[in-house]
Amino acid sequence: MTAGYPPAPPRGHRRREAIGPVPERGSQPRDGGAITDHVSRPRLVEFASTGHLAVVEAQAGAGKSTLLAELASHHDGPVVRATLSETGAGRPQLRRRLRASLQHRGLTDLLSALDHATDLDPLTALLPGLEERNERLLVLLDDLHLADDDLIRLLGQLLPAWPAPHRLVLAGRRIPE
Repeated sequence: MTAGYPPAPPRGHRRREAIGPVPERGSQPRDGGAITDHVSRPRLVEFASTGHLAVVEAQAGAGKSTLLAELASHHDGPVVRATLSETGAGRPQLRRRLRASLQHRGLTDLLSALDHATDLDPLTALLPGLEERNERLLVLLDDLHLADDDLIRLLGQLLPAWPAPHRLVLAGRRIPE
């Protein structure tokens, strides 16, 4: 050991550098559900909370879904979440997932808009209702890497029209351009 230098970490150990205060493990979200064995990421939450569009792209197991849960727990309005579940997931699956989340949250105005606009894609059907809402809505779309090309095209067309102050967060292992 050389004077003035800390000892080398054990072989196979990665040294982590803390940036700012060390977050609490097992933090409690506002909605009462516990995020177990979780290290909160206040800077990442703050960064992803700015603006009305955010994209989270990372490899499997990196904590994308956990970050979405943390974003939801810090949001000051209703949260709608749709998680795609199979390769080639398209508009029909997104419509079902959005419908279930809207119904669960009691957002009957948006649910009605979704149900009456069967000829429109599911997110475009929500736009008129979003523009009339006073509460900021957070829409989380997870596992976007499972979306089919048609759904990806739809999202690409929709992003410029997404109304502020409502927020749309897209997450996946790979977000197509």
